[in-house]
Amino acid sequence: MKSMLLTIVLTFLLSDTMKAQSSSIAFKWTPENEQIVSREFRKHFKSSYLSAGEKRKLEDCLISKLKARYPNGVKTSNAAFLELCEKIGIECRKSVKLNVLYPWNADNEKTLKKETLSMMPEGFSASEKKAVSGCIVNKLKAGRKSLKSQTLV
Repeated sequence: MKSMLLTIVLTFLLSDTMKAQSSSIAFKWTPENEQIVSREFRKHFKSSYLSAGEKRKLEDCLISKLKARYPNGVKTSNAAFLELCEKIGIECRKSVKLNVLYPWNADNEKTLKKETLSMMPEGFSASEKKAVSGCIVNKLKAGRKSLKSQTLV
């Protein structure tokens, strides 16, 4: 569950920036552009509960995988770039093995409910989907409180 939450949070963090920009992305890999991409990732990780080392590892992983996929620079649509960042985020999350507790707020809860609703099987009624989604969010919220209290002891 924690890994799914991290994936969802990474996706939304990256998507906010992508939506605010134009419909396509194009740049060559230069030291300056690499610093810009790194700065964007750092901006998004700033509000997370990742340690400085975890943030750096995740950032390094994301940049190295982006450069491996786009060795001559990036030229693609926002949607394709966002999809690629999501996939890379999943790969990096697995390799970096993060211990993450994201701040719980109404916006994150609303986003998580929306995402879990979109993943429900076709055979569920709207009320069943809403009940299961609410249950998932409540369990994650309770589990997060439990984890947070364990880390404070």
